[in-house]
Amino acid sequence: MNITAAVQTIRDTAEKEIKKLLAEQDKPWEPEDDSWFTTSSGTVVSKTVFQQDYHEMGNAFPTKKAAEQAIARRKAYVFIIREIARVNREKGWVADWEDYHQWKYCLYTRKKKLIHKGSCEDRASHNELYGCSNAIQNIMSNHADTWKIAMGISDE
Repeated sequence: MNITAAVQTIRDTAEKEIKKLLAEQDKPWEPEDDSWFTTSSGTVVSKTVFQQDYHEMGNAFPTKKAAEQAIARRKAYVFIIREIARVNREKGWVADWEDYHQWKYCLYTRKKKLIHKGSCEDRASHNELYGCSNAIQNIMSNHADTWKIAMGISDE
């Protein structure tokens, strides 16, 4: 075999492998026998007769660690929205989306940093993430690590 033929064989083999990898990458993940699932009570289980139902609701994961991280993110998110709601209630603040002069604050992340944005005229996020300045400052000052968990952000 000459060099040209050898190079062509390598190219053909590489092309087949790349096509195979791309085809695998484009397939949606489906639960298998070794998958993990999160229940509505926050429990991680490995086998369930409801596998397809859990998968359709986004509660199926390829590893136990991924399932546990999903539960931690959900619990952190619920904590954050409840904390914002608590401070909003204490301050008597309710978002009035028809009042463009009412200052509204929200939390979001950019490049792993927690951002506090004021005077939001449009809802760029979930309604429960908007609050009075005190509510959002409370999250930034006292619960930034919980926010990072909720958003799936690690410092690594």
